[in-house]
Amino acid sequence: MDKYLYLTLFSLSTLLFITTPVDNYKIKGWYYKSLLINIASFFLLYSMFYSNYYIDNYFVFISISLNVLLLIPMVLENYSENKIINNTNLLLLTGLIIYILLNRKLFLVSKGKFVNNPKNLIYAYIIILSIFFLSSSLIDEPYSSIFLILIPLLFPIECYGLYRVILLQFFSSINYKFKLWEKLN
Repeated sequence: MDKYLYLTLFSLSTLLFITTPVDNYKIKGWYYKSLLINIASFFLLYSMFYSNYYIDNYFVFISISLNVLLLIPMVLENYSENKIINNTNLLLLTGLIIYILLNRKLFLVSKGKFVNNPKNLIYAYIIILSIFFLSSSLIDEPYSSIFLILIPLLFPIECYGLYRVILLQFFSSINYKFKLWEKLN
């Protein structure tokens, strides 16, 4: 991805995020996830321009782990009547967290791109989150969420993280700023 296109999308998305009232987030956990996505996007942007040992070796791993981990309390807080779906979602998310923790070396980046080929991990991530999106009451528009998780596959797999984060940051900032899903429904 062109560094300057990423910088432009990052700047616009960050401006939208900063100017969005917290009340626009129906579930407060989405605000914290959006904040984490903005922080992760900043560090990936930094990594595109400069090499930093801690960002390249630890931060991407930590941000992806936290991003998935934040879904667990949100599921518990919004526990619906269907215990089978809730328990399945909790089991899938916990399994994904364990898989991520056991494969930390796959998250090494250089210039914002994955150094190692995390193809299997990315596919597992996509499948688990797609099941979560389709079955969870936390997701208003599951097909849009799945679309956003699949679009980065159109680009080289080592760039998946860059495209996933910037697209997620950009579209979630627009959505929460202008309450798009509420207006479309």
